[in-house]
Amino acid sequence: MNIESLVAAISDIIQDTQYTEETIISMINEAVFKVASGDILPGKYQLSPPLPDLYTSVDVMTVEGIGHLSLPEDFNRNLFLVVNRNGGPVKIEDSFKKFLARSTDRSAGGVFRCAVNGKQLHYQSIPSTSRPLEIHYYCAPNILEYEDDEPLCIPSVLHRKLIVGYVCREIFNRIEDGIEGQKINTNYYATEYGTGLLDLEKFVGIDGSADYYNDQTDYCA
Repeated sequence: MNIESLVAAISDIIQDTQYTEETIISMINEAVFKVASGDILPGKYQLSPPLPDLYTSVDVMTVEGIGHLSLPEDFNRNLFLVVNRNGGPVKIEDSFKKFLARSTDRSAGGVFRCAVNGKQLHYQSIPSTSRPLEIHYYCAPNILEYEDDEPLCIPSVLHRKLIVGYVCREIFNRIEDGIEGQKINTNYYATEYGTGLLDLEKFVGIDGSADYYNDQTDYCA
């Protein structure tokens, strides 16, 4: 579904002229970003999987004598592979606190361990000269603006559940605010959206850990 058809579908459901096309498009982009970033799967207390079409890899450069660098502007989630200039994998700590607790060696050398904290990539050892790191991650989706724009990163079969469902849930939650009894429309589209997330998990699947690393491996032993 493109923007035009998504707006038409949502407008037809809500039947409320105070929600303009501009407002609905903004909420559509919010929905796409929410799905791309990962939302809680109903009943599972875990995030929905990354969208495969948002996978990307780029080279970033370390800075002489500095133990961190800024991740790319489009970085969104799941830095899952870092490769040093020799082609070797860099261990990614799953905890920034763990990384800090074990990063006591400040000697110069090749990068062998790293961790993400917000939009920063911290690493050890700290190179004495600028060196490239190849990073693999999932980027943020493009902003949808024009009638023909489509959220191609989300499987088209799930556009109605995930995008229409999310936007209608949010709008009806406002419309039905303060009414007595249950929010019937809000609950209906919340269920639609939640079902869409579970369908996405089945459609995309959950990727396993990279082959070079598992929880029993300690590259600093």
